Amino acid sequence: MRLNRATLIALATVAISSTAFAQAVQEAATNYEVPSYDTMTLDVHGHDLFKYEKAATKGAKANMSFNLGSDFALRSQSPMSSHYVTNNLDISGAKNGDDDMGYTITNTLTGGYHMWLMGSRGVHVGGDLVVNLAMDQVPGADEMVKNIDFAAEVSAGYGRVIDAQVIAIAAAMYEAVGKTASAADLAKAAEIMGQFSAGAYEAKFKNAAAASAAYYADLAAAIGTDNPFKLQEVETSPIYHIGSRKAGYHIDVAFDVVSGDHGDEAGQSMSVGQEAGYAMLLADNMGLSIEQTLDYGLKQEATGPNAGGNAGDIGNHPGDGNIDVHIDIDYTLDHSSSWSTSANVDVDINLPKEGDMAMTYALKVRSDYAMGNKASFYGQLDVNGGNDASATGGELGYGFLVGFQYFIF
Repeated sequence: MRLNRATLIALATVAISSTAFAQAVQEAATNYEVPSYDTMTLDVHGHDLFKYEKAATKGAKANMSFNLGSDFALRSQSPMSSHYVTNNLDISGAKNGDDDMGYTITNTLTGGYHMWLMGSRGVHVGGDLVVNLAMDQVPGADEMVKNIDFAAEVSAGYGRVIDAQVIAIAAAMYEAVGKTASAADLAKAAEIMGQFSAGAYEAKFKNAAAASAAYYADLAAAIGTDNPFKLQEVETSPIYHIGSRKAGYHIDVAFDVVSGDHGDEAGQSMSVGQEAGYAMLLADNMGLSIEQTLDYGLKQEATGPNAGGNAGDIGNHPGDGNIDVHIDIDYTLDHSSSWSTSANVDVDINLPKEGDMAMTYALKVRSDYAMGNKASFYGQLDVNGGNDASATGGELGYGFLVGFQYFIF
């Protein structure tokens, strides 16, 4: 078959455009920065503020309950710094018949500040704090039960790993509406998408539906289309499967402390942690990342009625003299915007101060494929095992699953 000059020009134009578009994705993802936003919300509520009920049954006792609370959140982020403050207060109580009134007061305060020096992927310093306060008056009890616990972490390091998946999603959006995009175009759309996922739109409009409508309107204007529904389909539909796009490297160290029982010696735990990671884009549609963490316990784990509580979410505390090591390896390959394959390897190693080392590992491989706009299929393989000192007892476990989803309408 002989191709005429017009056909050759058309094919060359398509090839050049595809190559340029791939380069735009690669450039935008490599240089992607975290989205910038400033939000502040305060929600005062009573769920229910006051409730009184008495059953029609003869001799039934009347029940009364009340609730009052508030949720405050201040969040700010830019490529060079981030800080946040949240406070959640809940006051509730109940009285059944002639019994004494019982009530509970809980308050959780969190805060943190992180900054990057020498560029947005340079030296990092930061700190995080969580404080929990609880007071519980049980009906008939002589004294109120009180508890306070906190967790704090200070950290420092160099570098930063950023997931630029929104760049790939933005590229799929441009493709879906028949447009090409430069690296700058993709970064502009990704900034809007990042602000929405961080909650900036919902904080502004105070309503999920209104926030979503405003978000897709802004995104459509940035991409230059009058079809925001197509953009929503790319982002939320199971027909599109787009993997992560992590890039960068980092190494960080942290010191953690958790205290419960009003700071009593027996209720304290401390540890030091080290994290390192490296991620790269092997191609515009292929990524590899490796993360490693090590935690060393400096003191026994916190004890008490609520030691650590939610505050225990900061840091890992393996116990005095014990070491926990975790290695995570992720690989993603997007064959197209509707077909993605990922592989994950997790290795956990525990080195106790006394006793034998324990190790477990797990491998997961999954592929999701959409056929047209009606059907989506997936398959997954799982393998796990470890040595005799681990929870798996030296055995090898494995399994696989397949599934599909078909849209009739």
